[in-house]
Amino acid sequence: MFYEIKNIFSWIEKGKINNLFSEKRIPDVIITDKKNIAVALKYRWKEMTAPIIVDKSKDSYMKDIINMCSEKDIPVVEDSELTKELYTNIKTGQEIYVIYYNKVAKIYAKYTNTDKIYEKNEYKKDFNFEIQRNKKYETLSVDLPEKIQLELSYGIYNIIKQKKFVLEINGLSINNIKITEKNNLQSDEFIIRINGLIVNQGKIYYSNIEPFDQLKYHISTVLKKYIIELLGRDEIVYIINKLKQESPFLVDELMKDYSIGQIRKILHGLLRENVSIQNFNTILETIADYKTDEFKTDIKNTEIIIENIRTAIGRSICQPYLINNNLLKGICFDYEYEKIINNNTIDTKYGKIINEKYFKIIYKNIIDAINKLKEENITPIIIICSPGNRKMIKNITEKINEEVVVLSTSEIPNDIKIEYIYIMK
Repeated sequence: MFYEIKNIFSWIEKGKINNLFSEKRIPDVIITDKKNIAVALKYRWKEMTAPIIVDKSKDSYMKDIINMCSEKDIPVVEDSELTKELYTNIKTGQEIYVIYYNKVAKIYAKYTNTDKIYEKNEYKKDFNFEIQRNKKYETLSVDLPEKIQLELSYGIYNIIKQKKFVLEINGLSINNIKITEKNNLQSDEFIIRINGLIVNQGKIYYSNIEPFDQLKYHISTVLKKYIIELLGRDEIVYIINKLKQESPFLVDELMKDYSIGQIRKILHGLLRENVSIQNFNTILETIADYKTDEFKTDIKNTEIIIENIRTAIGRSICQPYLINNNLLKGICFDYEYEKIINNNTIDTKYGKIINEKYFKIIYKNIIDAINKLKEENITPIIIICSPGNRKMIKNITEKINEEVVVLSTSEIPNDIKIEYIYIMK
């Protein structure tokens, strides 16, 4: 009897899935908590004011739908809080409420194919949802008075004194560099200082590249290296205060549980690996979702939050390394190797560490893999591993080559294909 009932439910679920993926109801995106619930959304601007929920799923039915989405290249986005609210508050066939426009619009802007939403040469911005969906993420402008100084010889100063440097570094817009003329410099010399200390000096070469563009390159290179020293508490307070005008509830909730110093540690952890913090709203939402009394003294919790943020903004992390916008080439550990790594790591308050014996083995394997890719002139070098090991592997690669990129499988969106060009065994 139990077997027959189970089969009946299985047939019902298959029928529901086939109905969901029929031409008229096929969703644009699935939002899920990755545990037991999911909602399927569809949006066509000529027919709807905002997206509608075409289906809601739970437990095994949810897993079947997510698997089907992977086969049909429909994006599956994880957002636990939004999934629960849409699942609880919106009926199937109903448009989402205005209060959800902002979050859902950002998902549509990042993950969906606009060709399905619009017909050729048609574009609509009348509706509230459309305004949100087409909203551009601006770089975060920070005020850094006196922190960056550019000292120039008389000759170079006269060439560029009327120009203004506007630089975008990892999502931060920096435009108030102090430029001064120094008589003790030779005619083609320059000096760059950060917080009063010389961090770069050199000469301008007169060629097809304008002196201004040469200086811009040198300053950008320096700022990428020293950006952490420039983003202090005052700068973070400045950015958060600007965000509060747009998202007051988010900022209020965040500041109940976290200090500026704690947020600073998290942002520095992202910037240290050249991760853009442009999508500041999502970063703060992810921080706000993770609350613990132990955070103040436990470095491990900082790393957990950083990894959660990386997953939330995974597409922007992967974007610079994509081939034709949908292919990622990298090296990895095979399944058995990752199991060995997992079995020989220890969780500490400072994060995961691996025992000395296996550290040496992994270290050598990574060096061999990097050398092989260098021989074949493959750049950038990207290692793809499981989420739990990503930070530990990154710590190892920094001792070998700081430019090696380490990504976890959880931060690579489902619609991006992965090609493994070398497997470590």
